[in-house]
Amino acid sequence: MEQKDLFYFMGDRFEYCKSWTAVSGKLPTFRKNSGKYIQRCTMRAMTPQDKLSALGWPVTSGTAKQMGVTPMPSLDAARASHMAGNSMHLTVAAVVLLASMCCFTTKS
Repeated sequence: MEQKDLFYFMGDRFEYCKSWTAVSGKLPTFRKNSGKYIQRCTMRAMTPQDKLSALGWPVTSGTAKQMGVTPMPSLDAARASHMAGNSMHLTVAAVVLLASMCCFTTKS
């Protein structure tokens, strides 16, 4: 039985660290290096658009429609990869922004 959600990160030395989804069921942290994330059942590398989608960005029309926004254009693969590298999920950033805005008051 193939696990459709099994991904390997191929940027680390395997003697030192094995980064994969088998233990936690979660994608390893995206990094800015040139290492690839490979899906085991298809042996296909994740594209930069796949990484942005995993981080909650609306890169497809279906996701954007559900969010009530327009799709995020990601025509430049290098820029999309740079955005996904070493970043946090979009909803986490929204919660941090909301909490900081709730703590802000104006002086009267």
